[in-house]
Amino acid sequence: MLAKENNYDVVIVGAGLSGQAAAAEAVSKGLKPLVVEKGRTTGGSGDYVEGIFAVETPMQKAQGIDIKKEDILHEEQEFSHFEADTLIWKDYINLLKM
Repeated sequence: MLAKENNYDVVIVGAGLSGQAAAAEAVSKGLKPLVVEKGRTTGGSGDYVEGIFAVETPMQKAQGIDIKKEDILHEEQEFSHFEADTLIWKDYINLLKM
């Protein structure tokens, strides 16, 4: 889709979950964002989000769940038919330390 405006306050590259969240935040601040996406669809790796989880954290352990980061990464890659960005998933999983 072509842009309908000529002037924008902010340009957001990528229409994945982060880009969409950035656009929503820009609008909530009264700004006019332009979101550009190189792919055929929006969503990015966020298309494969199933919900929140807490890998190897006290929250997980308190529930008696013993799943390793490598297991979660493999599960998510299989779920997305290996279309989700592995590097992004690795970074995301490694950030989940509490």
